[in-house]
Amino acid sequence: SARYRICECAINLSNSYQRDQSQTQDALEQLQMYIEDFPGSDRIKDAEEAIDLLRLKLAQKDYETGRIYLKLEEYESALIYFQSVLSEYYDTPVSDDARIGIIFTHILNNNHRGAQNYLLSQNGRFLLEDRYNEAEMLIHNAETGLKLAQYYQLYR
Repeated sequence: SARYRICECAINLSNSYQRDQSQTQDALEQLQMYIEDFPGSDRIKDAEEAIDLLRLKLAQKDYETGRIYLKLEEYESALIYFQSVLSEYYDTPVSDDARIGIIFTHILNNNHRGAQNYLLSQNGRFLLEDRYNEAEMLIHNAETGLKLAQYYQLYR
C-alpha cells in the first residue's frame, strides 16, 4: 500500500546508529501508526520486523554513548546510558552488552561489590547464558587481580 511505502521511505532516511537518530524515531512513529491504522494488513509482519531493527539501532546508539563516557571515565554518565538500554530496549541483543557495561563500569570505578551485587540482581535476565558467564568471569578476574586488558579492548 502507499501508506507502507511512506514507512519504507522513513526507514530508508534513518541514519546509522553513530549519527543523529531523529529520523529513526520518526520511522518508528510512522510504523506504529501504520500498525494501528491497518491492523489487518499483510505488511504488519514487515512493519514489526522493521520496528525491531530500528529499536536495535537506538539501543546500539545508547550503548555506544555509554562506552564513550566509560572511555572518558565519566562513570555516572556511562551508567545512565547503559541503564537506558535496559529500560527502553531490554528485549534487544544489546541488553546483555549493557549489563556487562554496567558491571565493567563498577569495576573501573573500584566498586567491586557494586559489580557483584548488580550481577546477582541480573541473574536470569541475561538473554544469553554465555554472556552471564562472561560477566561472572569479568568480576572474578577483577577480584583476583588478573589484568583487565582483554576487557579493556572492548571499551577502547
